[in-house]
Amino acid sequence: MGLERKEDRPRAEVPEVKEEVQAQLARINGDVKKIQTNLEKRWADYKAEHKAALEGNMSKAEMETLLDRHATGIAELVQATQDAAGRMDKAETAMKRTPRAAMGGENKLLDAAIQWKRTQLALQKKLEPGMDVASMVNMDEMKAYGLAHEKYLRKGAASLTPDEQKALSAGSDPDGGYLVKPEVSARIITIQNETSPMRQLCSVESIGSDSMEFYDDRGNFTASRIAENVTRTMNTATSQIGKKTIAAPEIYAAPKATGKLLEDSLWNLDSWAAKKIGTSFSLATNTEHFAGTGKDNQGRGILTYASGTSWGQVEQQVTGANAGWTYAALVSFISLLKERYLTNATWLFSRLGFAAMLQIADGDSSYVYVPEMKIAGFPGAIAGFPFRLAADMPNPAEDALAYALGDWREAYTIVDRLGISIQRDDVTVWPDVYFKARMRTGSDVTNFEAFKIGETDT
Repeated sequence: MGLERKEDRPRAEVPEVKEEVQAQLARINGDVKKIQTNLEKRWADYKAEHKAALEGNMSKAEMETLLDRHATGIAELVQATQDAAGRMDKAETAMKRTPRAAMGGENKLLDAAIQWKRTQLALQKKLEPGMDVASMVNMDEMKAYGLAHEKYLRKGAASLTPDEQKALSAGSDPDGGYLVKPEVSARIITIQNETSPMRQLCSVESIGSDSMEFYDDRGNFTASRIAENVTRTMNTATSQIGKKTIAAPEIYAAPKATGKLLEDSLWNLDSWAAKKIGTSFSLATNTEHFAGTGKDNQGRGILTYASGTSWGQVEQQVTGANAGWTYAALVSFISLLKERYLTNATWLFSRLGFAAMLQIADGDSSYVYVPEMKIAGFPGAIAGFPFRLAADMPNPAEDALAYALGDWREAYTIVDRLGISIQRDDVTVWPDVYFKARMRTGSDVTNFEAFKIGETDT
């Protein structure tokens, strides 16, 4: 069966769904207000204790303990705010969709079916630019595959009937295993997005081939004023065109469960697999976005390039002592970034890097960290720029590249090869069952002038 006509689809009576979404928004808003109150109190407590410590000649070790305690608390509140903002965004998006989509209905299912078909075609090397994939969707095929896939994961291929084996073959990956069901694949990607600041901030491209090529135009053609009847001459200046290729090598995870649990339990296997696989992929790739070497099938991280201002280098500047910045150093560092990138710039630093930021004050003794939530998802700013905590950024130390500021959508790109596949292994370590999941992804810097790195020094 192909796509249903719009007029053939049943209308949904879902006033209770709308009410539930509105109630959810109200609950989230209440959570945000509580977090805001706690954040303001924590910040006031820190300033009061910090002032008292200075007047009381507290030792350096005691000052560091005080700072770390408050920085940890503030960081946790900031993360809670970001989580709440994410939940609010999803609820508001659901309110704007059609009732069926808000229920996870036909529109959502159709989107998944189209993505499923795109992945199939990509695996078969039949996907072409501009192809009308939607017209090729077969909903019955996708639903039959989902049922067969669930049975395969629980009991193995030997348990499938001939019809189920035929249905399962629709998602066969030539490189091994079977495609993860569309809804599970989407959840795996969502988990990665939720746990990785880079995936939330940078460009993410889905491809149907082994790699993606990027072209960068680093020069400018000249333009001149000229009178109407004067002979025009050809511009001799040329634009420098560079090319970069980001490959999508394989990354894998192998969560396990017991055979008895799989066969006898009514637990949600899809949800479990998505969480385990998504978290494993996220932990592995998050590190690569910062420290990956670009070799041995790794993505290349933002901290691995040489310091400099030429293309292929990242400009670095010493920010000050390990314990923190001076205000002058902060202003100088921000001014390194061109105006076009400052508009969408975001800080990246670790929890201890954030602690150092809390100490910076301008000439009027006002802290550059402003813990105000003027809009959802913006839980404060450092010198006017939003920030994200990144556990894979180095902590402030001698010669540590502990801070980064940039327009990450311009600066960094993640490439995902269409499709995540999974293979059931009940032989290697009996009676445990391993689910060998694999995806292909790569990442690299694509605009070297769109971000700057701050280096702490003694």
